[in-house]
Amino acid sequence: MMADGNRHFEHKYFTVRERVALGEIALYWLSGKLNPADVTTKALDKAVTVAHSGVISGQAPIPIPKGCKVWHGPIDKPREIVGI
Repeated sequence: MMADGNRHFEHKYFTVRERVALGEIALYWLSGKLNPADVTTKALDKAVTVAHSGVISGQAPIPIPKGCKVWHGPIDKPREIVGI
C-alpha cells in the first residue's frame, strides 16, 4: 500500500527508469574519492573533504568522468559539458 505522501517518489523513480531505457540518460557509479556529493552525505576523512572543497564552494569545475557528456541549462538552449 502506498500513502499519498510517497507517490512523488514513485513518479521520479519510474521517470528515471524510462529515460535510461530510452537511452536519454546513463547512470554511472563514482567512488567516494571522486564524488563531491559524498562530502554532504557521508563521514569522510579530511583529505577527501579538502580535495572536494573547491567543487563544493563553486571554485572548481565538477569532475565529469572521461567520455561522458553532460547537457546543462534550459531545455531550449542546453550547453554541453564534456568530461575531462
